[in-house]
Amino acid sequence: MSDWSDAREDARFVLAALSRGSVAEAGAWAEAQTVLVELEQALDAEDPDGLRRAASRLEDCVAGERMRMVDGQDPRTPPPPALAERLDRLVDRIRTAGEQDTAGPAGPGRSTDDDAA
Repeated sequence: MSDWSDAREDARFVLAALSRGSVAEAGAWAEAQTVLVELEQALDAEDPDGLRRAASRLEDCVAGERMRMVDGQDPRTPPPPALAERLDRLVDRIRTAGEQDTAGPAGPGRSTDDDAA
């Protein structure tokens, strides 16, 4: 795998983990929205370092479990529906890009000029 492929796979893993079952406070989800802009810019630019930085920041926004007081209210919620949809769209975008990379330049079921010779 290339550095770009590895970075995409790392980002896909983080995005998929966040979209299914993560909970965070409203402020963390708001910050995640901002970081997703950076992540999308890195995807558009095919910038593996930028993609890794954004994925890492996204992971930090929605940190793991925290201790809370017994009987205390938990202010954490799943991602807002619009953010959850955006996470899912990004996972699909990265997965599709990876499938295109593995299909090669000719794509599945197509021949290249070399094949015709």
